[in-house]
Amino acid sequence: MGLSSQTIYQGGSAIALIALVGVFAVTNPSKEAYLNYASEKFVREIKESACQQNVVDRIPTGVNNLLRDLGLENTGNRLQQLCQDSLTAGGDRFKPFLKDFVQQSTTQQNFQVFSLYHTEILDQKVTTLALLGNFITFS
Repeated sequence: MGLSSQTIYQGGSAIALIALVGVFAVTNPSKEAYLNYASEKFVREIKESACQQNVVDRIPTGVNNLLRDLGLENTGNRLQQLCQDSLTAGGDRFKPFLKDFVQQSTTQQNFQVFSLYHTEILDQKVTTLALLGNFITFS
């Protein structure tokens, strides 16, 4: 007597499910990977908030007029670029500090096939889902 098609289907489904769970477990990113991700994201957000286009609005009018009279147009764009370049250059030096800061501010829930990271920085709570080698951040 042979196996029924339903038995074969159920066996194949079970094997596929076990394989899928195995893939999820193997690709669940480590806490170290999360710390790298979060510290890099933190540097990017600092760049975006600290180096906004409205930099020229922060320059006193007299200084802005003087720069214009000297032929230094687009001062805001130059300042924005200088700000971003400075943070890019300094970002590598500050990464160990940021990584340590994120580590101290983070709790992990490891479910083997995925992880949830809860980070609280400056009164902001951020939850990140780690799944299949990727991170998805929710605020």
